[in-house]
Amino acid sequence: MEIKKLNKLNLKQLTYLEQELFLNPFSENSCLDELTNKNRLYMGLFNNNQLIAYAGATTSFSDADIIKVGVLKSEQGKGYGKKILGALISALKENGITNIMLEVEHQNFKAINLYLGFGFKEISERKNYYGENSHAKIFKLEI
Repeated sequence: MEIKKLNKLNLKQLTYLEQELFLNPFSENSCLDELTNKNRLYMGLFNNNQLIAYAGATTSFSDADIIKVGVLKSEQGKGYGKKILGALISALKENGITNIMLEVEHQNFKAINLYLGFGFKEISERKNYYGENSHAKIFKLEI
């Protein structure tokens, strides 16, 4: 296993994971924009050069917002989400980030437990943010 910062050479693999994991995935062009934007940081977990997990954030001064965390479906439940999120948080900290925010669907209990395990605290909720009866929980981590 290897963890490294993603770049445009990882475009095809990132686009594949987006398509597999999310109902509204980033397009290939959006993935390219994410990977080349100087205010974005994406970390990837590789097994034999295959991207199996990734996490990304947008940064501004000392603040960051986590955009995505994803693990290849066939690799879920093996602790890779925890591993890649930890790598992203460490990289953000190394880059001078002191506050990290994220939002998550209120019934995504796996993700919520993952974030709580890193010390994130729920600070608010946006009712019906993702649609009727689908709320966004907002979390913050001070590092």
